[in-house]
Amino acid sequence: MNDPLSLLVRDARLPHRSLFLQAGILAAAASIAAIALLALSGWFIVRAAMAGLAGSVAVQSFNYLLPSAMIRLLAIVRTAARYGERLSGHQAALRTLADLRVRLFKSLIAADVAATGRSSGDSSTQLIHDVAALEEQMVRAPTLAGAGAGLALVLLLVFMAAPLAALIAFIASALSMLLADRLARSAALAQDGAERALAQLRRELTEQVAAAGDIAAYGLADRMCERTMAVARDGDAHRLRLVRVEVLINGLANLTAAAVVAVVLLTSSATLPTIILGALAAAGGGELLATVLRGRMVPVLRAAGTVRLSAIAAKQAPPDSNTPKTSPSPASIILPLGEGSVTLRPGDRIAIIGPSGSGKTRLLETLAGWRDDALAIAIDDAPLRRPGRGHRGGGPPAACRTRLRCR
Repeated sequence: MNDPLSLLVRDARLPHRSLFLQAGILAAAASIAAIALLALSGWFIVRAAMAGLAGSVAVQSFNYLLPSAMIRLLAIVRTAARYGERLSGHQAALRTLADLRVRLFKSLIAADVAATGRSSGDSSTQLIHDVAALEEQMVRAPTLAGAGAGLALVLLLVFMAAPLAALIAFIASALSMLLADRLARSAALAQDGAERALAQLRRELTEQVAAAGDIAAYGLADRMCERTMAVARDGDAHRLRLVRVEVLINGLANLTAAAVVAVVLLTSSATLPTIILGALAAAGGGELLATVLRGRMVPVLRAAGTVRLSAIAAKQAPPDSNTPKTSPSPASIILPLGEGSVTLRPGDRIAIIGPSGSGKTRLLETLAGWRDDALAIAIDDAPLRRPGRGHRGGGPPAACRTRLRCR
């Protein structure tokens, strides 16, 4: 795809492509080892029992060392590969998103926020939420690749036990994916409703806190509480629909696995150890199928967020050929401090400290150019500290540390 978001994601992923590849390979190794361990363990137990029942001659001729060594090896591979996949996959996703967040926030700043009909605070909050969803999708990608490799091994082992069961497993998995796509569309509607309810709940609470004095004076607390609870109940209803869809997805995967196990047990003409091997492989494939089904739902659930991110990425201001490449260094800022003043130079750091609602976010948005509000800033000289004058750390490593209050 050539949409702006895909191009941004591709550019951000490019430096970390080796980590993503490593995570995918390790995820495949972990899934294959898990299925092989389960199937081989069942085969080994049944085969050893049959050898014991056949007599001492069969026991002496049964090679138990190789299967037991393979079981231990697969257990080690599964554990190490899963740990490595989590480590490399999260490292690649977090590094990619660190770069992608910067690019998207630059695009949001360059965009005309007023034209979107949303406040800058709502836009930035929505951006954070959408990027977090994108991060989840990136982290999940290697796991989906591993689950696909594990399902391929499941089909092979089931085919060894009962070819008919393997065909049924393939058809049932395909039908499950189609049904999951339909459930995903229903879940997407529920998620949109839950997000709208959450946004409305934030607005309700913000407005009620701002009007707390009037609400108390006119005795409207009960009415406002009921109004807020109605919005919360609406959001809970949408979230309940999401949970029900996830339960249906897990139930669908488990039902498919149970059906394949039944077909293997009823139709297989192979030896008993091979039948147990195929049945256990099919049973273990239920979890992998559920992972794949949930993974297919993610793009549908995140479609609205992807559209929003693409719109933000498309609004990045193109470079101006008339603008010189070099810009003058920012000037120092002199802030009044009692009878004197304090000078903040480029590279200095300050801490903006204040209780909730004092205007910290509003100040930062104004400084970033997202708001046109005129702010009066008062500086308290009490917490001002300079290095070398009783400063023992605990604050930012800066030329000064001050408390800013917005009013």
